[in-house]
Amino acid sequence: MDIIGTAETKFQSEMAQASFDINLCVKNQSIENGPERLEKAIKKYQCAAKNLEMCGQLRQHLSDQQNPKEQPEANEG
Repeated sequence: MDIIGTAETKFQSEMAQASFDINLCVKNQSIENGPERLEKAIKKYQCAAKNLEMCGQLRQHLSDQQNPKEQPEANEG
């Protein structure tokens, strides 16, 4: 099981749900508690997006550790 992939999927799902809520609030501005609901959806989207980005960075870091790039040799002079 790819635990990072599972987390990425969860965060993508959270972003999709938050995006839906944002669109709902924008298109139906008479919705009950609209401003509060919009603020909550924006915060949820931002949090999920940052977490998704972090998963990508973590995946890259782990990949770099498993496949270290060759260090250029220092010129001896």
